[in-house]
Amino acid sequence: MRRAPRAGAGLATPVLWKSLSKAPPVNRPLLLLLLSLTVSACAKPPAISVLGAFFPDWLFCAIGGLVMTLIVRALAIRFGHEQTLGPPLLVLPALMLLFSLLAWLLFF
Repeated sequence: MRRAPRAGAGLATPVLWKSLSKAPPVNRPLLLLLLSLTVSACAKPPAISVLGAFFPDWLFCAIGGLVMTLIVRALAIRFGHEQTLGPPLLVLPALMLLFSLLAWLLFF
């Protein structure tokens, strides 16, 4: 009794091995250096001690983003440019996210 061949059996295998055999050789020291740099970020915990209690870094970045967004909104209202910012429901959360991520990049 003969079995029917599986669908797609053996179709991609020769192409896959040919493409792998043409791959450039891996530079081992460079690869180890790149891997060690990715692990070095785990050296300290992402928390800040405030009076003995540890708070996550992202919390301070979010609070800083909120404060900066409120300052930008207050300045826009004061100088009459609130309408040029666009719809507040879209612009203010985007500004908060922008300022939070910038604080994260600058300080952490």
